[in-house]
Amino acid sequence: MGFGIINPDIEEPKMFIYSIGTKTQPQSIDISLFNDANISMWDYAIGEETIGLEPGEEKVIAVYRQANNQIRVGYDYQDETSIKEMINEDKNVLLLKIKVEEINE
Repeated sequence: MGFGIINPDIEEPKMFIYSIGTKTQPQSIDISLFNDANISMWDYAIGEETIGLEPGEEKVIAVYRQANNQIRVGYDYQDETSIKEMINEDKNVLLLKIKVEEINE
């Protein structure tokens, strides 16, 4: 599973999500998301090991962050308090999350 941003330096950047056998159409995002910050970083929120999710369980799998001066590292992306701190400290935070839901048919 992955997340991509197409042409962040043009007037109408787009983002998309993809996985094996599926993808979303690129969606337009506000250009100011990229222009209003000085530094940015991507980070994976899980390691390379295979993970399993129970129905109703949610995991952050990737993070894109922007700040004006510096970016603090060492957040626990699976801890809600740590995520709230990051959101309060950074200019922009995008979280790519996955949630498994069970559908009874």
